[in-house]
Amino acid sequence: FRGGFATTIPAAIPIDDVKTVLRNLKKSGYVEHAYAGWKLYPTSDLNPLNYKERGVEPPERDGLMVYEIKPGSPAAKAGVKVGDIVLEYDGRVPQNLNEVARDILFERQPGDEVTVRVYREKHWTDEKVKYDARGYSFIERVPRMEKEELVLKIKLEKKE
Repeated sequence: FRGGFATTIPAAIPIDDVKTVLRNLKKSGYVEHAYAGWKLYPTSDLNPLNYKERGVEPPERDGLMVYEIKPGSPAAKAGVKVGDIVLEYDGRVPQNLNEVARDILFERQPGDEVTVRVYREKHWTDEKVKYDARGYSFIERVPRMEKEELVLKIKLEKKE
């Protein structure tokens, strides 16, 4: 074709993933993937603008940050919130995002339940009206933070 060029984009799919998909195709004739309804990103890959964009503070702990939750999704139903840091996924510390994604897509079925341990920070500001030596009022703002770790169970669903 004249005046243009063709480009190929190489792609590699791990053979174990292909085997899992083929096994499911043979068994039922189709492949159903489980779905959690969240987007995770390693905190090490995010910059301060990413946090500001999502309305969360940069966390004190590193891990996989929940960056987005689809309303009504299994993760939302389990109580996972934007800004949570996944510390453990089904009893093990996830080393990277792909480990969690591959487990949900290829090892789990809709209806399976996974346990996650998350670290959550709650930030707010207390405001108090105070008076200076001359009697003028001013507002004192004191930033506050509460930290907690929660264990949540996510029942995976079929992606619609």
